[in-house]
Amino acid sequence: INSVRIAGTTGYSDTTGSIISQTVVDGSDTAMFFNFGFLFTPSESFRLGTTFMYFPPISLSQDLYLGGDAETGLHYNTITINYDAPDRFGIGLMWKPFEKLTLTADGVLMMYSQLTDVIVASYDNETLGITRGDNISNLFESKNEIELHAGLEYALISGENPFCIRVGFFTQENHSALYNGSNTEMQYRWNISDYSDQIE
Repeated sequence: INSVRIAGTTGYSDTTGSIISQTVVDGSDTAMFFNFGFLFTPSESFRLGTTFMYFPPISLSQDLYLGGDAETGLHYNTITINYDAPDRFGIGLMWKPFEKLTLTADGVLMMYSQLTDVIVASYDNETLGITRGDNISNLFESKNEIELHAGLEYALISGENPFCIRVGFFTQENHSALYNGSNTEMQYRWNISDYSDQIE
């Protein structure tokens, strides 16, 4: 069982850069998640492992402000949204070709498509035929990605007080939920306008 707090804002602006609406999420929820893994160790110098992590959706309140941001705009409504953190499956290995050198690598399949499982309309939109509260997940997409990680550690000094050099790299694709419809106004507002999310 895990308790999660999420805080974030999404601001929509017009072509002049002026904010015309803003949504604010700041809340917490508790849900049960699980993960399991398997580790295969054929020798002291080689290990192979897999892991799977499941994250259930959590429910949060979202406030919508029109005509500006949360400080200057008019509070339009409050709706309940479901946030579905992506499940993930990973496989990795560790190899020690000799005592002082350790090499690691892993790949993780991130189920980012789950981010768009449930997207609820915050307000009515006659142009798109959307009513406040509608599930509009079909208008957005976020693709699953494989993230890669690799690294090495070299022990310059071994013993009780080791001194090691470590280097590594990782890949991470853009996994933002993008509007995939044909309305150009929505394309600008959602895919181009700046927004920020913070997960604690």
